[in-house]
Amino acid sequence: MKLFPDPVRKALEAKEITIDVMLLYKLAIEMANYTFRNNGLGNIALHLVHSQEIEFDETGQSQFDV
Repeated sequence: MKLFPDPVRKALEAKEITIDVMLLYKLAIEMANYTFRNNGLGNIALHLVHSQEIEFDETGQSQFDV
């Protein structure tokens, strides 16, 4: 299934795309960028703009609740 017609998709693929995010661990950024490259999305990269340790008790919570 193609989400975009070929000309639109090719125009999007030609652009450098950087997504600024804030995560608590740099490894998650590196793994996401590695996944992008290995799946033909080398023109997209996450850029770590801030990192900070926080105290958070997620006991009894599912990942979708927090």
